[in-house]
Amino acid sequence: HKCRFRLGKMAPVVLLCFVFQMVKGDDLFFSGVLMTTESNENVTYFQRTDTNDTNLDVPGGPNDLQFPIGSNTKLFTAVSLYQLAEKGLLNMTDNIADYLDESDFKKFGSSTKSFCPKLWNKKDSEKCETITFENLLSMSSGIINAINCNYDEDSPFRKYCVNLAEVYMYAGSVEHYVGLFIDSPLSFTPGRNYSYSNPNFILSAYFIRKLSGMPYGEYVEKHILNPLEMNMTYYDPWDSDFVPHKNLVSGYRVFSKGTSGKIGRVTSCREVALGALSGTGGLVSTVADMHKFYHELFNRDKLGEKVFKYENTVHKIVRPMTATPARPGFYFAQGVVVRYDQPGSWPTEILYQGGTNCFHTAIILKPHNKETGEKDMVVTAWANGNEFVVSDEKMFDDMLESFQAEESGGTAFDNALASGDLQANGGNAMARAYGLLDRKD
Repeated sequence: HKCRFRLGKMAPVVLLCFVFQMVKGDDLFFSGVLMTTESNENVTYFQRTDTNDTNLDVPGGPNDLQFPIGSNTKLFTAVSLYQLAEKGLLNMTDNIADYLDESDFKKFGSSTKSFCPKLWNKKDSEKCETITFENLLSMSSGIINAINCNYDEDSPFRKYCVNLAEVYMYAGSVEHYVGLFIDSPLSFTPGRNYSYSNPNFILSAYFIRKLSGMPYGEYVEKHILNPLEMNMTYYDPWDSDFVPHKNLVSGYRVFSKGTSGKIGRVTSCREVALGALSGTGGLVSTVADMHKFYHELFNRDKLGEKVFKYENTVHKIVRPMTATPARPGFYFAQGVVVRYDQPGSWPTEILYQGGTNCFHTAIILKPHNKETGEKDMVVTAWANGNEFVVSDEKMFDDMLESFQAEESGGTAFDNALASGDLQANGGNAMARAYGLLDRKD
């Protein structure tokens, strides 16, 4: 499942997407960190693979290297909403329109008085579609993906896409970003389809703020990070402008020629503003913290006992809600992707990969096997180098020459994207993560 691109004057933008790459192989380009742990969080494997060109810039081990985790943030958002549901502040099957009024829309900068979403081809209809909190978390709301804007040029949804400048500088509030899409029509009837759309989780972050009375980052810190002692995870919407984060690694774009793996050019990478992404992709963490998060939530002896009142809450989160187009047997649950071999059972894999302009952070949990005695295993492959492979050698040479004049790659880069001759491999993170599951040493 490939990430699609938007081109801007500042840089080619991948933004947040889920890259499902099943090709395995240690010879694939990879720069970052790899780690495997068992149920007791015992580290069974750890490796840094940074190169001279893509240096991580931070010394240390599993709990020292901080990466923007992109869409792995979505699981924190899902946990937060379910916590609020446990407190009786919302019902996950409620219509979200019941939680929005004219005062909310004023905060969004909209003149709308109430939430009445309509299908894109029935905008004149009097019928308001019903979107539930479950729809938001399972990518089944029909809300247009106005931020990634991964639509063809002739799509009727292109005109609702957000200006890329909006995501490169934090505007100061989640309300601003909700206002960019809240009045747009729906691409399909809620609950009837699947479409990866980051606005679902930005709107969810707003509900967390409204219902808890706390900003998104403060809520996550108090109710998830502190109870789990995830001390190296944080949400800083201002991207270190006021508080320096010395352990944050550097990110790069790497351009390879063909399948030879030959690196033709490494460039620095400009990241989108984490505050603009909030509940859909704004957190920063370490592999050690994320291993702890997965073990605490998805170990069947724990089931999130430190963050939830009821153990069946985790079961609700990992239900297969919508089938993904990536691979048969894999489903989008709520904030994570799950694989099921048998309906009604526990998932055979719980996984996700966060992807931003510069970083790709893959994580997989393989539950313990009672028959073989194997313990829960969590693997991570976090890349700080986003690889672009150019299949056409002349186009590759033209693109590198073009880079001398313009950082975004200029016309040659645009042509490569349009022709399909440029492929992003998400830093090969998911491929390396699946490779770790197969390790015997």
